[in-house]
Amino acid sequence: MTSNIVQVVTSNDVPNQIVITTTRAPGVQQFLYQVQVFTVPGVLNTGTGKARFYIPGPITLSNVRASVSVAPAGGDIVVDVNLNGTTVFTNQANRPKIFSGQVTCPTATPAITELTTGSYLSVDIDQIGSVFAGSDLTVQIELTP
Repeated sequence: MTSNIVQVVTSNDVPNQIVITTTRAPGVQQFLYQVQVFTVPGVLNTGTGKARFYIPGPITLSNVRASVSVAPAGGDIVVDVNLNGTTVFTNQANRPKIFSGQVTCPTATPAITELTTGSYLSVDIDQIGSVFAGSDLTVQIELTP
């Protein structure tokens, strides 16, 4: 019989960070990953560097997810994630996109995934809805050791 024990740890040193460790029994199988959460409250505006997170050690960027509390209208929300100011989505069509009338987007997988100590991630809002921009953006960046 296999059971899962999930431990969620939040850090006071790194705000908006969630670390999840899963242990299965019998045996010791562990999978550790971190979710860095960026939030942009209120009605959205386009802009660069809306949030920044410094990388404390070597880690891999695996996925990016985005959601809003109120959907955009008249156009899509397009989000970009940058490593040291340069996009991690070398194919710009792969950036996270929340379609008009929707509140979430499919998971986006970046082309650049290897992160090093001292580098930083930032989030840009490249496009918003034209009738209603959308509001209360959350961007989740999944990192694995």
